[in-house]
Amino acid sequence: MEKNETIKSVMFLLAGALLQLSTGFGNTWEITLMALFGIILFIVGLMKLKKGIDAKGQSAATILLVGMIIGLVGALLFMIPLVGIVGRVFFIIAFVLELIGYLLLGGSQTIGASGKSGTLLLLGAMVIGVIVSILGWVPIIGEIIGALLSLVAIILIFFGWLKIMDGLMESK
Repeated sequence: MEKNETIKSVMFLLAGALLQLSTGFGNTWEITLMALFGIILFIVGLMKLKKGIDAKGQSAATILLVGMIIGLVGALLFMIPLVGIVGRVFFIIAFVLELIGYLLLGGSQTIGASGKSGTLLLLGAMVIGVIVSILGWVPIIGEIIGALLSLVAIILIFFGWLKIMDGLMESK
């Protein structure tokens, strides 16, 4: 039963990660709520994943969990006028923690070789996210290139988590 719960956790993580990206489709309150729901799903998935992986993976999941909670606080602060700048600081801290968490997750034996390659895809998606943020400052061309790169990031996230799920199924 534990294996099923661990594999199910990846579905929460995948759904949460993809919903978080919904903020790239606009800035309405509905989209913000979808992104917040995505963060909550991601947190639930991390808590489930922690129970079914080795100690190294648990450390990585804990760091990812802290990063996501800081990101959630940042998102809530970002919605408050004049306090949004503080939310950006929280986002930066969350990003660094998530980067470290994914790097450490790649060292988990529980996710196997396939899962390790999945963490590389997730890291690539994070790097693309930074590039898209920077391109957001460039009028017109930045938006076009940013949209294409965002699509690539979505694909990397999708296949990254699927590879981690494959690694979990292989290793148990």
